[in-house]
Amino acid sequence: MPLSEFYLMNDEQIASLHTQLAENFYDDDLYKTVFMDDRTRLKTLRYLFRHYVKALQPYCHFLADSAECRSVMVVWDSTLERPLQYHLQLLWLNLKMIPMLAGLRSVKSIRHVIECWDMFTSRWIQEFVQGEYLHLDLFFTKKEYRGTGIGSTMLSALLAHAQEIGKDVTMETHHAENLSLYYKAGFVLMSEITHPDHDIHQYNLMRKCIREENLNEQ
Repeated sequence: MPLSEFYLMNDEQIASLHTQLAENFYDDDLYKTVFMDDRTRLKTLRYLFRHYVKALQPYCHFLADSAECRSVMVVWDSTLERPLQYHLQLLWLNLKMIPMLAGLRSVKSIRHVIECWDMFTSRWIQEFVQGEYLHLDLFFTKKEYRGTGIGSTMLSALLAHAQEIGKDVTMETHHAENLSLYYKAGFVLMSEITHPDHDIHQYNLMRKCIREENLNEQ
């Protein structure tokens, strides 16, 4: 199925997406671990996601279930990457993090965020993926719509699109309780990243495209 089967978010919706991301990930284990202070986390996440989305926008598809954006996916597409431009964007993003750190309440908080920064990593992909791929970078369903099946429908549609265009799909989750859902969708656990000083695990998942040569081997 083509991407046009999704609702493609417009520039205005993408520009305001950071607010929704901050609200939906405020209680997420990863962001609670990195940004421990409940008093500053929401403001910090709004800043972080505003600049993160801006940096990645040229390389991602911003997909939703409808104009109401009840469920949203930010999907990295490796075919859109331009190495020099992308690395310049990453440099710009890192510079934008300096004011964010300065806005934290204490030197201890700043040091903690810096120490945890490597938790935001997708470097594992290069070890397992050959060729072009899609990476499900950010994915949320608004709290009032969770459990309605909207997110599952979105995920199934993305995987159908990836199969149609012949690309693997990668993603990460920090929620072990969700692994069975992803396994059912066809994802395989490729590796796990642990952090000895923190009770958090990153599960690195890939759903391989079923290619003709793979079928011939069976």
